Amino acid sequence: MLDDLAIYQKTYDFMLWLHPVVNKFPKSQRFVLGQRIENKTIDLIHAFIVANAAREKYALLAAASVNLDELRILVRLGTFL
Repeated sequence: MLDDLAIYQKTYDFMLWLHPVVNKFPKSQRFVLGQRIENKTIDLIHAFIVANAAREKYALLAAASVNLDELRILVRLGTFL
């Protein structure tokens, strides 16, 4: 059922791509910024799963949007390493 959701599949694929990239971060940032990026991505996947199961999706998707904005900033910071 979740595999039918394009946003879930894209986020899942992003997580699979992201893991090896984070492992290439410098050691000093791998366990700070890298872990935070991975956790925020997992939080985003979780938000999509919860929103998919809920009747009232707007508030849950609004929170997922905030998570996505935070993830964008973290990934942008990671590009400077």
